Amino acid sequence: MTLVALCLEEKERIAAANRKPAANDAESAALLKTLMVYTGPFTIEGDKFTTKVDISWNELLTGQDQVRFFKLEGDKLTIRTAEQPSAVYPGKKVVGTLTWERER
Repeated sequence: MTLVALCLEEKERIAAANRKPAANDAESAALLKTLMVYTGPFTIEGDKFTTKVDISWNELLTGQDQVRFFKLEGDKLTIRTAEQPSAVYPGKKVVGTLTWERER
């Protein structure tokens, strides 16, 4: 099972340092606009993994395949999307890239 949860506030952070819990409904709604989450079973073929989305923050993704490409170099794992229409920014195309580096 894959679980992807991202905060879209800052380009280089999963969660912004100044991200605070919501104090009211309006702040809760604003925080939800900066979140992207989905989960589901996945398959791997070469450098591509495909998640069959069974739960999503955006119901348009539920039942769809999310395809990602990965590269593992030493202690660094990079995952990227193909160019695709943005679920957050209507009318725009995006390529998302995430990089994790293992601490030693």
